[in-house]
Amino acid sequence: MKHIIDSDNYEIIVKNLSQAQSLAYILGSEAEEDKDKSNVFWIIQDLVNYAKKLVQDAEKTA
Repeated sequence: MKHIIDSDNYEIIVKNLSQAQSLAYILGSEAEEDKDKSNVFWIIQDLVNYAKKLVQDAEKTA
């Protein structure tokens, strides 16, 4: 399935993914969080990185 992403939507998506990535990093780095919560935030960051790559690849092929 191919999705078309116009340049305005692309910028919004990348901005939101970058904000989510930063938040996941901050929350994952909290020393006071228990290990399970910290691991969840690192998983979120991995998912965000994967989504950003998909969006960037879609932009290249558009």
